[in-house]
Amino acid sequence: MKSKIFDNLRDYNKDLFVRDIIAGIIVAIVSIPISLSIAIASGISPEKGLYTSIVAGIFMAIFGSGKLSIGGMSIAFITIAPAITASYGTNGIVVTGLLAGIILILMGVFKLGTLVKLIPYAITLGFTSAIALILLVSQINEFFGFQIENLPYDFIPRLILFIKNSNNINNFASFIGIFTIVIYFIFKKLQLKFYVPYSIVAIVVTSIITAIFRLPINTIGSIYGDLKNQFISWQLPVLSIPIIRNLIPHAITLAAIISMESLLASIKSDEVTKEVYDSNGEVFALGISNFCSIVCGGLPVSVSYPSTDINIKSGARTNLSGIFHSLFIALALSIFIPLIRFIPLATLSAIMIIISIEILDIKSIMRFISNSTKSDKWIFIATFFLTIVFDLVIAIEFGFIATALIFLSKLSDNVNIRKWKRFEELSEEERKQHSIDFPKGIEIIDIEGPLYYASANKITSMDIEKDTKVVIYRMSSVTSLDAYVAHALRIKVANIKLSGAEVIFSHVQEKPYNMMLKEGIVDDVGESNIKSNIKDALNYAISKL
Repeated sequence: MKSKIFDNLRDYNKDLFVRDIIAGIIVAIVSIPISLSIAIASGISPEKGLYTSIVAGIFMAIFGSGKLSIGGMSIAFITIAPAITASYGTNGIVVTGLLAGIILILMGVFKLGTLVKLIPYAITLGFTSAIALILLVSQINEFFGFQIENLPYDFIPRLILFIKNSNNINNFASFIGIFTIVIYFIFKKLQLKFYVPYSIVAIVVTSIITAIFRLPINTIGSIYGDLKNQFISWQLPVLSIPIIRNLIPHAITLAAIISMESLLASIKSDEVTKEVYDSNGEVFALGISNFCSIVCGGLPVSVSYPSTDINIKSGARTNLSGIFHSLFIALALSIFIPLIRFIPLATLSAIMIIISIEILDIKSIMRFISNSTKSDKWIFIATFFLTIVFDLVIAIEFGFIATALIFLSKLSDNVNIRKWKRFEELSEEERKQHSIDFPKGIEIIDIEGPLYYASANKITSMDIEKDTKVVIYRMSSVTSLDAYVAHALRIKVANIKLSGAEVIFSHVQEKPYNMMLKEGIVDDVGESNIKSNIKDALNYAISKL
């Protein structure tokens, strides 16, 4: 896979360097609280979130296809992390992350990243909306200071438990959370000429308030103690066949959600750079980044939508801004790690709630529901509720099946099978457009489009008139033919021959011909009944009458 970073370095200059380094600093400031929040919400030590952002920023900048995309922690990872940790501990996260990385690398190598682009918008929107809602609900515990231990993993039981504990709200934690949201709206209302991260302002102010007034709320230090300030904490998995077998479904799910999450962010980047999104290159880069992040003590990686958005708004020009962002996080990790312990968890929860609402994007959902077809609406609703009510594995499986069925349905719609009419059956206007007439006893069936699984019914359901002596299948527009349709076509040919008629093919292209040869259709009709054009086929048919 070719890296774009070397192309950028050829024409790199002082102006680009200044823009990229300023954007890198701003994105680093924004990424720090997001990384801490996602790690905590995943039930993992906070500093691992910072390790992840450092490694992801560097490797996605080097290998990624998005010019302005920023690698960071996967937000969607929050939805599957607790269940994995509960059953397999930290080793389960390591194994799942490495397997997901390998899957993504293989997708890139074998050009399967293109499949990500084929996922219908209805599925992507339903999936991301559900994840955003799950993420929002996962922050309620710390936002309101419930301090409920052993929370259920499923969305509805967790929500019910929060409702039952509504009388146990910690007013101080709620104040800090609400105050953080107020700061966000103040900054949004001010519309400053230069970008000031509200999250850092909120963290600084709320941390000072919490420390001065000694508020009885959870902070990073009170829950996790002193954090490690080392850049890399090597971690290797403890592997066994049962662990790999049990975690493969989670790894496939993680690879899928990382791909979709990154797709949305990369498209956002490409809208600015006016470049075409290379999905194969991107999933390969995601695979490398995930593998390296896990080994270096981090967590699963995706292209971060919030960080990419800030990178664009901050004036970045090349993917070197991603590397600068990583370097500044590493610097902050080594200098400011002792101060991170004072950050209230309610503040980080409020930041994640804001991000969740932005990802949820109610306006886009309402616009989609208003303008989409009935089938798209049902697919959106099904994906959304399957993700909410059951789990991501089921939702992903449904998404892949639905995508395949929709894809096959569209291919079937592109296939047109029609019978030619004789001159006597045509109007005067239609006769002017036809240069070939043919006698009774001959039927010419024109097939247009690629023939895949969903097209088989169209082949077999085409009726042949009783007095027909010769059937000509004209296949000049058939570019491909799969084994299932070839089998259906062979059965159709056999039935036509049983009725006493003969079958001739014309204009058969190389790929369909090879499939017909393998299936035995060429042997069934005879090589002499395969003609290069319709005139030869028709003359041969007339000689058979």
